[in-house]
Amino acid sequence: EKEEVHLLSLPALPSLNSIQNPSSITYYPPILRQVWKWKDDTLGNGRDYILPKPRALRDFNSLLVGQSFTFLEDNDNNSNGGVKKRKVVVEECATLSNCARMDVLLSTKIITTSSSNNTTEEEDGTLLPITTSKE
Repeated sequence: EKEEVHLLSLPALPSLNSIQNPSSITYYPPILRQVWKWKDDTLGNGRDYILPKPRALRDFNSLLVGQSFTFLEDNDNNSNGGVKKRKVVVEECATLSNCARMDVLLSTKIITTSSSNNTTEEEDGTLLPITTSKE
C-alpha cells in the first residue's frame, strides 16, 4: 500500500466574447462543458459576486470519498508475464472553486497485487483496462 495526492484542475473554457478569432477555438469535449455548466449552476459563476457554497462542496466531496477505481497494468518486469492489479481508493477530498477555476485535491491509497493472467473481471462483470507501464 502507498498513499498519493492528486490534483485535478478543470481547464478554463474561453468565453466566446473574449475570443478575437472564433476559428481558433480549441475543441473541448462535451463532458468538459457539462462539468463547467454544473459548476456554474451549483457553485456559482462569480460574474457579480461569489457566495460560498459549503453544503454543495461537502456533498460533492462526499460523492468521491470512499470511491475506488481498479485497473490492470502489464508487468513487463515479471518473469511469469503477469499483470499488476491496482486499486485506488479515495480517502480524502477537497474542492476549491471560484469564478475562473475548479480544483479537486484527492488523497488516495493505492493497493497493488500481482496476477498471473491478463484477464480479470470485477464482481459486476466489468472488464478492467490493461495499460502498459514504461517506467
